[in-house]
Amino acid sequence: MPNWVQTFLRHYDEALANLEKAFFLAPDNAEVIATFGQALNYLGDPERRLEMMERAYSIELFAPPN
Repeated sequence: MPNWVQTFLRHYDEALANLEKAFFLAPDNAEVIATFGQALNYLGDPERRLEMMERAYSIELFAPPN
């Protein structure tokens, strides 16, 4: 199941675990980082989300789904 679907379905622990793995495997992938940031926002960590989004935008300027 895609990470954004896990987040949407409120399977936050699964989504976070999978996003941490994805981030470890692809630390320079802006889409992974932006999706990770979105999940962090849902988990109640907006400051870390902002850090992740700034990192994603520093890698690639795009409009991630939020």
